[in-house]
Amino acid sequence: MQRDPLDNAWSCFRTFFIHGVGWSFDLDDIAHHFELEAKLMAFWKRRLGDRLLIVPFADMVGKPALWTSNIISHCGLGDEDAVRTPHLTKRRVSTASGLQVRRPINTDGLGVAEPYRSFLRPFTDAIANCTGPIDARGSI
Repeated sequence: MQRDPLDNAWSCFRTFFIHGVGWSFDLDDIAHHFELEAKLMAFWKRRLGDRLLIVPFADMVGKPALWTSNIISHCGLGDEDAVRTPHLTKRRVSTASGLQVRRPINTDGLGVAEPYRSFLRPFTDAIANCTGPIDARGSI
Protein backbone atom coordinates (compact mmCIF):
# COMPACT_ATOMS: atom_id res chain seq x y z
CA MET A 1 0.00 0.00 0.00
CA GLN A 2 1.41 3.37 -0.95
CA ARG A 3 -0.22 6.49 0.44
CA ASP A 4 0.37 10.18 -0.25
CA PRO A 5 3.48 10.93 1.82
CA LEU A 6 2.11 14.12 3.37
CA ASP A 7 -1.11 12.40 4.51
CA ASN A 8 0.93 9.45 5.72
CA ALA A 9 3.35 11.66 7.66
CA TRP A 10 0.49 13.58 9.27
CA SER A 11 -1.17 10.30 10.26
CA CYS A 12 2.05 9.05 11.87
CA PHE A 13 2.75 12.36 13.61
CA ARG A 14 -0.72 12.79 15.14
CA THR A 15 -1.11 9.18 16.30
CA PHE A 16 0.02 8.19 19.76
CA PHE A 17 1.71 4.82 19.43
CA ILE A 18 2.22 2.93 22.66
CA HIS A 19 5.74 1.73 21.88
CA GLY A 20 8.22 1.00 19.12
CA VAL A 21 7.46 3.95 16.86
CA GLY A 22 9.57 6.68 18.42
CA TRP A 23 10.44 8.09 14.99
CA SER A 24 6.79 9.21 14.60
CA PHE A 25 7.21 12.07 17.10
CA ASP A 26 9.60 14.10 14.92
CA LEU A 27 8.95 15.30 11.36
CA ASP A 28 12.60 14.97 10.32
CA ASP A 29 12.65 11.42 11.67
CA ILE A 30 9.45 10.61 9.78
CA ALA A 31 11.07 11.83 6.56
CA HIS A 32 14.16 9.73 7.25
CA HIS A 33 12.02 6.67 7.97
CA PHE A 34 10.04 7.23 4.76
CA GLU A 35 13.29 7.49 2.79
CA LEU A 36 14.46 4.18 4.22
CA GLU A 37 11.10 2.65 3.37
CA ALA A 38 11.29 3.99 -0.19
CA LYS A 39 14.76 2.50 -0.64
CA LEU A 40 13.55 -0.83 0.70
CA MET A 41 10.55 -0.74 -1.65
CA ALA A 42 12.81 0.06 -4.61
CA PHE A 43 15.10 -2.85 -3.65
CA TRP A 44 12.22 -5.31 -3.61
CA LYS A 45 10.67 -3.86 -6.78
CA ARG A 46 13.99 -4.44 -8.60
CA ARG A 47 14.20 -8.00 -7.27
CA LEU A 48 10.57 -9.00 -7.71
CA GLY A 49 9.38 -6.89 -10.64
CA ASP A 50 5.69 -7.43 -11.31
CA ARG A 51 5.48 -10.06 -8.58
CA LEU A 52 5.40 -7.16 -6.11
CA LEU A 53 2.00 -5.50 -6.22
CA ILE A 54 2.07 -1.88 -5.09
CA VAL A 55 -1.44 -0.72 -4.27
CA PRO A 56 -2.05 3.03 -4.44
CA PHE A 57 -4.00 3.98 -1.30
CA ALA A 58 -6.18 6.56 -3.08
CA ASP A 59 -7.16 4.01 -5.72
CA MET A 60 -7.85 1.32 -3.12
CA VAL A 61 -10.17 3.50 -1.03
CA GLY A 62 -11.79 4.94 -4.16
CA LYS A 63 -12.56 1.54 -5.70
CA PRO A 64 -12.20 -1.05 -2.94
CA ALA A 65 -14.10 -3.81 -4.76
CA LEU A 66 -11.85 -3.52 -7.82
CA TRP A 67 -8.63 -3.41 -5.82
CA THR A 68 -9.70 -6.23 -3.52
CA SER A 69 -10.25 -8.35 -6.62
CA ASN A 70 -6.86 -7.26 -8.02
CA ILE A 71 -5.07 -8.20 -4.79
CA ILE A 72 -6.81 -11.57 -4.53
CA SER A 73 -6.01 -12.35 -8.14
CA HIS A 74 -2.40 -11.18 -7.84
CA CYS A 75 -1.88 -13.44 -4.82
CA GLY A 76 -3.58 -16.40 -6.49
CA LEU A 77 -6.13 -16.70 -3.70
CA GLY A 78 -9.75 -17.73 -3.81
CA ASP A 79 -12.38 -15.08 -3.28
CA GLU A 80 -14.33 -15.02 -0.02
CA ASP A 81 -17.11 -12.71 1.12
CA ALA A 82 -15.22 -11.75 4.28
CA VAL A 83 -12.45 -10.01 2.34
CA ARG A 84 -15.00 -7.52 1.06
CA THR A 85 -16.32 -6.69 4.53
CA PRO A 86 -13.28 -6.61 6.83
CA HIS A 87 -15.03 -4.10 9.09
CA LEU A 88 -17.48 -6.80 10.17
CA THR A 89 -14.84 -9.02 11.73
CA LYS A 90 -15.41 -9.79 15.41
CA ARG A 91 -11.78 -10.41 16.36
CA ARG A 92 -10.06 -8.20 18.89
CA VAL A 93 -8.00 -5.31 17.52
CA SER A 94 -5.47 -3.67 19.81
CA THR A 95 -3.63 -1.30 17.48
CA ALA A 96 -3.82 2.45 16.93
CA SER A 97 -6.28 1.75 14.11
CA GLY A 98 -8.68 -0.13 16.40
CA LEU A 99 -11.61 2.15 15.60
CA GLN A 100 -10.85 2.47 11.89
CA VAL A 101 -11.02 -1.25 11.26
CA ARG A 102 -14.66 -1.27 12.38
CA ARG A 103 -15.62 1.07 9.54
CA PRO A 104 -15.98 0.17 5.87
CA ILE A 105 -13.09 1.19 3.61
CA ASN A 106 -13.56 4.90 2.92
CA THR A 107 -11.86 7.99 1.52
CA ASP A 108 -11.72 9.91 4.82
CA GLY A 109 -7.92 9.64 4.91
CA LEU A 110 -7.38 11.43 1.60
CA GLY A 111 -6.09 14.99 1.80
CA VAL A 112 -6.15 15.07 5.61
CA ALA A 113 -2.78 16.79 5.86
CA GLU A 114 -3.52 19.69 3.55
CA PRO A 115 -4.81 22.04 6.30
CA TYR A 116 -1.56 21.41 8.19
CA ARG A 117 0.86 21.70 5.27
CA SER A 118 2.60 24.78 6.64
CA PHE A 119 3.14 23.08 10.01
CA LEU A 120 4.53 20.01 8.25
CA ARG A 121 7.22 22.05 6.52
CA PRO A 122 10.09 20.30 8.36
CA PHE A 123 8.80 17.04 6.84
CA THR A 124 8.35 18.42 3.32
CA ASP A 125 11.79 20.10 3.44
CA ALA A 126 13.45 16.90 4.66
CA ILE A 127 11.63 14.65 2.21
CA ALA A 128 12.64 16.94 -0.68
CA ASN A 129 16.26 16.00 0.04
CA CYS A 130 15.61 12.24 -0.05
CA THR A 131 17.44 10.22 -2.64
CA GLY A 132 14.77 7.61 -3.39
CA PRO A 133 11.23 7.69 -4.73
CA ILE A 134 8.77 8.55 -1.97
CA ASP A 135 5.50 7.58 -3.60
CA ALA A 136 4.09 6.30 -6.86
CA ARG A 137 4.12 9.84 -8.29
CA GLY A 138 7.62 10.56 -6.98
CA SER A 139 6.53 13.76 -5.30
CA ILE A 140 4.55 15.26 -2.44
